[in-house]
Amino acid sequence: PCRFLLYSGPLFWTEEGFRFSWRVMLMEKNGMISFRVQDTVSGQEWIEYPESYLTPLQCKMMSTQPDMIIQYASFLKSQYRLKGHDVSVFALDSFVSLNGRPSRLFISPDIDLTSQGTFTPKRSILAQY
Repeated sequence: PCRFLLYSGPLFWTEEGFRFSWRVMLMEKNGMISFRVQDTVSGQEWIEYPESYLTPLQCKMMSTQPDMIIQYASFLKSQYRLKGHDVSVFALDSFVSLNGRPSRLFISPDIDLTSQGTFTPKRSILAQY
């Protein structure tokens, strides 16, 4: 009930503090996302699809929840670190539909997702309903 003191923005769109809210069963979100991984030294880029590492259910859940998107971006960074690359991870295509409305761009493609904290307000969330 005190979520508004910590996070601004519409609860159902940003989901910041959503798991601590009273209204957790009042919305439906569907989405999709892919990632652009860029080597910070060479500039080489790769495209990553969540299906490479996640189950279909995990992909569905992650693609609409900003905190999970950021955690997955951190996971990708750690996978590339094991291969000897220092990378930044960006959302390539991130579209979400809320309660049956048309899909909208959800995550900014210009912000390195690995630079954001899990519990801090998400600067990468775009277009609010």
